[in-house]
Amino acid sequence: MIFEIPKSEDLNSELSLEKTGCVITVRNCKHFNDDSARKLFPRSSAEYVSAETYTLPESYFSQSFWDSERERHQRVLNTWISNKNKLATIAPSEKTEDFKYVNCMACLVALINMYEWVLDMCWDGNRSKPPMPVQLYKARLSELKDVNSLGFNVCIISFVMKIT
Repeated sequence: MIFEIPKSEDLNSELSLEKTGCVITVRNCKHFNDDSARKLFPRSSAEYVSAETYTLPESYFSQSFWDSERERHQRVLNTWISNKNKLATIAPSEKTEDFKYVNCMACLVALINMYEWVLDMCWDGNRSKPPMPVQLYKARLSELKDVNSLGFNVCIISFVMKIT
């Protein structure tokens, strides 16, 4: 059974912090580091310092940027959902209670939940609900990239090697 690996270009964001154009100051009208976010993203949540206002480069308010981010995250999410379904299909029923299988599935579910959260947080173009702070978004993407490699290397490879 061949598992898919997310494409490297889908794991690397085109996000640039160059402050070309005007800088927009927004009031923090949405809490981006709530309990669910802290559970899904422990590292970036611990490093995040919330503020009442923050500034964003004008390019971060580009609808085309967020559309491409949404598409990129959706492709990776679909890859992990496909891998989870393949793993559930190929695992013999006696292996489904095996620690490595349970651990692998938990890792895949966590990764899927992280991508669903990030997709929900992608800006929809509504200026009354601004996007999350740039530094937090970059930290979340970095954490996602690390978890992606863990998800594939540790979970899938170790379990699949055991059942094949």
